[in-house]
Amino acid sequence: MAEEGTTAPLVVSFGDELKPVDAWINLGIKWLDDVRAFYYERSVIEKEYATKLTALSTKYFDKKARMSTALSVGETPVITPGSLESASLVAWSEVLNQTEQIGKERLRMSNEFNLQIAEQVNGIATRFDDLRRRYASYHDKLIEDREGFYSELKKAKAGYDGACEAMESARLKASKSYDRAKDKASRRMVEKGVDMNNEKNTYIIKINVANRVKDKYYHEDVPELLDHLQALNEARVRMVNDFWHQAIQVERGCCERTVTCLDGMAGCVAQNNPALDSAMFVKHNLGSWTEPTDFYFQESPIWHDEDGIATDDVSLQYLRRWLENAQNKLAEHSRTSESRAESYRAVMEQRRGSVSELDSGKISKASYIELLGRTLAALQAVTYNETAKTIVAVEIETIEVAAGDKDLNSVTPVAETKKRKGLLGLLSGGGGSSGHHHHSVQDPVDIDHELQSVRSLSIHSGHQGGGGGGAGGGFLSSFKNTIRKRSGSITTAPTGASQESVGNTNGSIPSTPTTSIGGGFKRGYGTTTGRMLYGYSGQQSGELTLIEGEEFMVVEEDDGTGWVIGRKTNGEEGLIPASYCEIISNDNGNNNILPVPSIVSVSTGEESVSSSARGSFGGGKKKGPSVAPRRGGKKIRYVIAQYDYDATNEEEITIRAGDKIAVTQDDPGDGWTEGELNGMKGSFPSSYVKDVD
Repeated sequence: MAEEGTTAPLVVSFGDELKPVDAWINLGIKWLDDVRAFYYERSVIEKEYATKLTALSTKYFDKKARMSTALSVGETPVITPGSLESASLVAWSEVLNQTEQIGKERLRMSNEFNLQIAEQVNGIATRFDDLRRRYASYHDKLIEDREGFYSELKKAKAGYDGACEAMESARLKASKSYDRAKDKASRRMVEKGVDMNNEKNTYIIKINVANRVKDKYYHEDVPELLDHLQALNEARVRMVNDFWHQAIQVERGCCERTVTCLDGMAGCVAQNNPALDSAMFVKHNLGSWTEPTDFYFQESPIWHDEDGIATDDVSLQYLRRWLENAQNKLAEHSRTSESRAESYRAVMEQRRGSVSELDSGKISKASYIELLGRTLAALQAVTYNETAKTIVAVEIETIEVAAGDKDLNSVTPVAETKKRKGLLGLLSGGGGSSGHHHHSVQDPVDIDHELQSVRSLSIHSGHQGGGGGGAGGGFLSSFKNTIRKRSGSITTAPTGASQESVGNTNGSIPSTPTTSIGGGFKRGYGTTTGRMLYGYSGQQSGELTLIEGEEFMVVEEDDGTGWVIGRKTNGEEGLIPASYCEIISNDNGNNNILPVPSIVSVSTGEESVSSSARGSFGGGKKKGPSVAPRRGGKKIRYVIAQYDYDATNEEEITIRAGDKIAVTQDDPGDGWTEGELNGMKGSFPSSYVKDVD
């Protein structure tokens, strides 16, 4: 934004760490109490001669010396200022120096100091502090909203994982079922597949929403807030200057013998540009900041999947309903967007024009502070509406990009499966009814125009180069690229932020650094490292989670248990299956690949999944070999089925003669044993099995 006078770069790489800025501004407001106390005490001391005035000046010189650094560059500067002081403190020093030269003061001057300066400064300080607290509350609300979107993303991820688990369970049951049970299990597997796709779509949409909200927070909300905090601080400095001018005029009229000293004070105060304090603070607090990486799709450890939105006919029903709801919300927010933006532009223009009027005394300080409060209220109204508008626009874009050429303007009827009770309590499929849903058309607002309007708020091409948190290719990456190609390279900053705030010194936002997966250790003499042949997710405490190709330091090699103790690049140490990795020997400083340890297999009797099932559900992922039992784990007891038994309800499992079943709970005396076979857990008759010799 274009701002009054020379604007210093307060809006720099602070990220979302506004605490140093807020503390610095708060310190400046509290410092007004010193100014007030000074003139109040001087109104009393001015009745006496120069000796007491000298003692007073010395007292405040000491106070200034103790807090000079904090007032100039804050309490925790990146670069220490040495003997340098801010422009306000330089002016303050001149006031104290000239005060030492003043002799005898009159009672009238004492009264004028007390009424026109001290009490007025106190009132201004109180109002400034109240306004600062409102800015702080506004920032807390922005963070709360942002964290709320992050929380929704986590919930969506949990829902997706749960749906994947349910789908996998249904698939396993379908693959092991026979006759009528197989038909029932197959229908249940289809239902779980639909639920899983819906949860997946919700999760991906939440990812894009969270990313866009994050971008908006760091590239729009925070810069705007910093800009307003800068204006608040500079307004305080301007008013302090005005009080000093008033004090100087009081002295000039009452003490003609000190006219020369007072002229010196006036000249120094006149040079105290409010932007100079900001410039010095920024110069000594400018530090590096790295923007947080984007969120990306994380596949379920149970269900291997890709980051593409499901767009089959059933999933499109879900997406169409979502799209219809989002378009209605976008239309609602668009109707209020322009009016709020116009109000904000108007109040900002009024604020710019009021600066010169404040300096010339045409408007009161109370009026200008009230104007600052109105700008904050207008900013809040615009921000909240634009955030909501951005969310629904991203939802629409995500669905449209995923759907491609598929029709989103009509809803295909979906048969609703009904279930009826069969013999022996079994559920058999029944007829279904279907309902029709109609997609409403947005009449009052052009959705494409509004989407393009929201896209214009996106970050410019310098930020687009940032990594997506290691997500790689896939739907999320192509989605962001598609949106950016449609949006173009955006060079317009949000609502005037580019002119009023001072830009980065190098003219661009630092790109998010990329992190290479793999070599985090320096291979040298006497060290041994390993590399993952397959990805592995730790199943119990003490086990490590690593991805395919990731390297680790070997702490203890396989001693015959089938497990290796390793340490990741972040220092985390734990167990790794020996069959999932290869050991790289570096005893002589060379990388020699040692043979892969023997794969320790666990006999589970698990039947292989048919190729058609693998192709339909989660194929394409590199699956690791069997994992040896954990060292020191409890020994598992197995039994062999003597006869065939078909499960009659969901609490039982179907077994066939010769199956090797892992016992999870012995027969408590009711003639039933609980066990696990092929990933399915349930009860079976104890008389149908015998212990393994």
